[in-house]
Amino acid sequence: MIKVPNIVLRPGNINVEAEQGSTLLQVIQKAGIPIVSICGGRGVCGKCRVIVVVGTENLDHLTNAELRLLSPQDIKRNVRLACQAKITGAYVVIYIPEESLITSRERAVAPVTLRDDIFPLTPLVRKIHIKLSRPTLKDNRSDFERLREVLVMQGHLPAETDLIIPLEVLRELPSILRSSDWDVTVVLYGNELVSVEPGDTINQLYGVAIDIGTSKIIACLVDLNSGKTLAEDFLENPQLAYGADVLSRITYAEKSQENLVKLQQLLLSAINKLIKNLTKRAGVDQRDIYEVVVVGNTVMHHLFFRIQPSFIARSPYVPAISSSFKCRARDLGVEINKHGYIYSLPVIGAFVGADAVANILATQMYKSEEPVLVVDIGINTEVLLGSSKIILATSAPAGPAFEGFGITHGMRAVLGAIGSIRINDSNVEYETIGGAKPRGICGSGLVDLVAELYRNGIIDSLGRFTVTNHPRVRRDHGLWRFTVALAEESATGAEIYVTLRDIETVLLAIAAIKTAWTILSGRLGVDPSEISRVYVAGSFGAKLNVDNAIEVELLPPVNKERVIFVGESAIAGAKIALKSLKARREVEEVVKTRVKYIELSADPEFREVYTKLIRIGSVKRVKSSLKKYESD
Repeated sequence: MIKVPNIVLRPGNINVEAEQGSTLLQVIQKAGIPIVSICGGRGVCGKCRVIVVVGTENLDHLTNAELRLLSPQDIKRNVRLACQAKITGAYVVIYIPEESLITSRERAVAPVTLRDDIFPLTPLVRKIHIKLSRPTLKDNRSDFERLREVLVMQGHLPAETDLIIPLEVLRELPSILRSSDWDVTVVLYGNELVSVEPGDTINQLYGVAIDIGTSKIIACLVDLNSGKTLAEDFLENPQLAYGADVLSRITYAEKSQENLVKLQQLLLSAINKLIKNLTKRAGVDQRDIYEVVVVGNTVMHHLFFRIQPSFIARSPYVPAISSSFKCRARDLGVEINKHGYIYSLPVIGAFVGADAVANILATQMYKSEEPVLVVDIGINTEVLLGSSKIILATSAPAGPAFEGFGITHGMRAVLGAIGSIRINDSNVEYETIGGAKPRGICGSGLVDLVAELYRNGIIDSLGRFTVTNHPRVRRDHGLWRFTVALAEESATGAEIYVTLRDIETVLLAIAAIKTAWTILSGRLGVDPSEISRVYVAGSFGAKLNVDNAIEVELLPPVNKERVIFVGESAIAGAKIALKSLKARREVEEVVKTRVKYIELSADPEFREVYTKLIRIGSVKRVKSSLKKYESD
């Protein structure tokens, strides 16, 4: 292959060596620049837009995907899709606009409304300050036995319990005991002696809870002596450069071991950055963190532990492990105490992971006498319905529409995204995240828009335009569209609108979620209107209008007072597990004995129910003839 010595990426004037025939997306990724690639480089989402400053002649011609996704104005401005533009010559300079980069940009992260102190503070990791007697010729017990006996005598360790000591800790023990004059702090992880530290360090005991989401990673630093959260932070999941949905990442990971390692390293780099940020903010030494509790969907779980996720996506959809799992932090490269541990809550099924278990724990739905619904709306929407008797779990293949995928002016919930919309006759009112000029429409705004269009009679129950004389409805290049923000109002100088195809895409996403809770309701023999509480989890609910969500049947037809927005509840569940061994064991037992996973894609009634529920107002038309779940 002929090397191309000079591909210049702006801003930053980064020079990258590339090869003829490679795409600009590959060059940008090689440079480590976090560019948005929601569809994983398949030329479907149109979000990896770049501007060619110099060297248009050194790129191949516009592809069919670009002709479909780029406007005539875009093409005139030399906008290309990075995943489509292939290098054919020796010199190209491109500019990557801000909206094409993976940055937080004041992304909306919903505050948690659930308490994380509902269990007694009993972390698995403990610190015990002890003073040992010096050995003598008359008392020449070994160092380890001497230490163990003190722990037993002081009631910190049952006499019948084996105390496990790793070889590396044993190697350090003699010198630490003598250099500290037999005054040490013992660090126990369950019944394992993970560290012996000189002097009294019991006040330096910390843990980190992490929720690895498909689109963002949230982390909290917790003082395990007090149970208080000292700092919290988040980053966009850098894997977004390889696709917004989990299937895109599975496809990338299964191509080679190198790709799998790359996806894991992206997560580890982000997590270590978060830990560094948290400890710096709280004035804590990273070496005083002894445990990290991690939750996430099953694909994120596998990628984090560098487990090949390909079999999750193939029938019969089996994860590598479903029980809780722990390993040494250093075996993964997580930068905490060198003897620290990583613990993950169990996963429920192929597409319902440890984050759903964290939601079960945080909402305490397994203690409710009445049916409770938990909906964690995202690219992979997890749906849980049940009570103290049984909990049914499934995932809805909603796709990343609510993250902007497949929507002409769709975008994630970041600065400038239209998050709420109201239509009053010919007037359109909207609010954006951060109060900035609008750049596009995020998920909550799309739900509002569809509900408002339907309520005002502008579209019918299938999303088709029924009014063509509305001042915001017009036909352009043969396609009907509705304008939300005028060109002079937007940050881009172009109109922000939705097309008939956009509306249909949103309705399909809503139908997938609607189908999930409808089928689960049928399996439990529960009328959706009788659900006692509906917990809406994740950032998506931060701006969600309950009336509109019920109007389009994204949520069941319950009294809106029963709908509770709980924010990032998975991180709350992760913190509970971090702080309480009792909670950890309790939810592990619940998952093992009371949670039943239903794979919707294999459900014989899924396709029929899904097809019926695409139409707004269709839930009441679907007969309650769904087969009730029968336990084995």
